[in-house]
Amino acid sequence: MAALICLAGCKSESNAPSVTEKSIIQKLVDAGLNPNDLKQADAAGMQIWLGQHPEAGKSIASQCKAAMKDDMSWKLSEEGRICLGDKFAGYIN
Repeated sequence: MAALICLAGCKSESNAPSVTEKSIIQKLVDAGLNPNDLKQADAAGMQIWLGQHPEAGKSIASQCKAAMKDDMSWKLSEEGRICLGDKFAGYIN
């Protein structure tokens, strides 16, 4: 019974937001991105914003490269749109 509870607890933790996601988003908010704009921005919009803020784009490139997934739900998330925009802007090889 205890093992079952431990497994259930571990499974629920996988749904928790990742630290990386918060860090990527927080870096852009700290660089001046309005969180309300982020909710509406697509990857192309993020590409434009990151092109105008190259230091922010460079600062998240390694995190985005590590976080990138070939998963449609990730690509549609805030983190995914940011990282795709970063890739399109040329900060991720």
